[in-house]
Amino acid sequence: MPVGRFCLPLHKHAMKKRLGLFCLCLFSMSLNAQSYKGFDFFFNGGMYKGHAYHATYYNGANEEINIQRILGNKILKDQIDQLVAEKAGVTMDSKGVFLEELPQKMHYDWCFQFGGGFAYRITPNLALTGTFGQVKLRAAGTAVFGYNKGVIGNQSRDYLNYPLIGKERRSFLDIGIRYTQPSETSFSWFYEGSLQLNNVKVENADLVVEGESFTMIDYYGGANYDPTVTQIKIDPMLGGTGFGASACIGLQMKINQWAFLAPYVQCQYSRIHLGSYLEAKPDYILGVRILLKDYVFA
Repeated sequence: MPVGRFCLPLHKHAMKKRLGLFCLCLFSMSLNAQSYKGFDFFFNGGMYKGHAYHATYYNGANEEINIQRILGNKILKDQIDQLVAEKAGVTMDSKGVFLEELPQKMHYDWCFQFGGGFAYRITPNLALTGTFGQVKLRAAGTAVFGYNKGVIGNQSRDYLNYPLIGKERRSFLDIGIRYTQPSETSFSWFYEGSLQLNNVKVENADLVVEGESFTMIDYYGGANYDPTVTQIKIDPMLGGTGFGASACIGLQMKINQWAFLAPYVQCQYSRIHLGSYLEAKPDYILGVRILLKDYVFA
């Protein structure tokens, strides 16, 4: 009798314990089943290379960026002739220097790109992504100038080569999807495809003669620059909104449970709004991404 009375409480206690463990197991399974859902936040930086087709917008031969705003202005042309005479050792005749050739093709330098974004995980390997990036680009080419080589002392040089430099700021927003390959190691490949909206703002377009810059942008509403009179300077809106698509491949390397390092290569096939240079061309990014899981902020 004492033994039976003692065993009944033990039996009830064991049943309660087992029921609790069972409920905890069900809750844990449900939690694990949903643990892949949530946000990833990432920051990235890298090197950006723009296509030469769009860089040729800055060669001084179109309506928006035109070298004749410099060479057709007697005040600026006299300054250029004086610079060349003093620093290049050229003896001028009454014509001075004259344009021989504009570059048919220019190029963009590699430049630094930065950005950030997020991904919402909808399956363990699939996520919706949103990415923002910005880059400042520098376009470069060479204009060839001639002069009267028949003047005594001018036989030593055939031509004068001076840089044409363009600077612009690009911003882009990509909305797409990311797939991450399943992996049992700390490394996994990921792939992204996106649609893109971009915007470009032209900041400078200069002819540089012997270290002095002369702008090819119309800042005076069609009038020639004249330092002897008061002129209202305007800021023409050169550039605009474009669109395109992008594709990315990268290697995601696990640092710990909530942080990853991911080098990647991205190709953007975009229509950039620059004057008449509106064809879609590929641009490239070599970058590194730092990715944080959302529960690091919890």
